[in-house]
Amino acid sequence: MANYSIALILIISSIVIAGCGGGGDGSSDATELEGSWSNDCTTSSIGTFNGSKQWTDNYSGLNYRATNQFYDSFDCSGPVLFQNEMLGTIVIGGSLIAGSGVDAYAIDLFIDSTSATGQIPAGAFLGFVAGDSLYDIYHLDGNDLYFGDFNTGLGNSPETRPTDINFSQPFRRQ
Repeated sequence: MANYSIALILIISSIVIAGCGGGGDGSSDATELEGSWSNDCTTSSIGTFNGSKQWTDNYSGLNYRATNQFYDSFDCSGPVLFQNEMLGTIVIGGSLIAGSGVDAYAIDLFIDSTSATGQIPAGAFLGFVAGDSLYDIYHLDGNDLYFGDFNTGLGNSPETRPTDINFSQPFRRQ
C-alpha cells in the first residue's frame, strides 16, 4: 500500500510539473494574455511635451513587449513623435480577490531592456530601465484587460503590489 501511495504521488507530481511548462525561454508557455492589447488614447504631459499617448502590450508566452507612443496631437493621430519600449518576461502568480471584489491575478514583470526613439522632449522621464521589476495585479473581463490601481500600492516590491484594479484604463484585445 505504501509503494502504491508513493507511486501515485510521483505520478501526480510529474503531471503537475509538466503542466507548469518549464519550457526554456517561455515561448511555449501560452497564457490568457497571449496577443496584443492597447489602451485608449489619453492626453499626456511630460517634460516639455504636451500631446497624447497610447500604450500597447504584446505577450508571447511569458515574454512581453510594451510600447508607449507619443503624438503631437491630442487624439493620437499623425506621426509618432517619440516612443519608449520595454522588453522582458512575466510571471503570473496566484489568484486573489481585489479590493473591489473582482477576481484578479498577481503578475510580476521583469524588464530586460528598454529603448527610446524619436524626438524625446527635455525633462521627460519615460519610466523603467533594464533590471527594474514591477509587481502588479490584473483582471481579465472578456476582451478587456485591467491592471492594478497604483493608488492602492506602488508595485515596486511584492509587498507593495496594488490591492485593487484601475477600471478607468482598460487595455483591449487587438
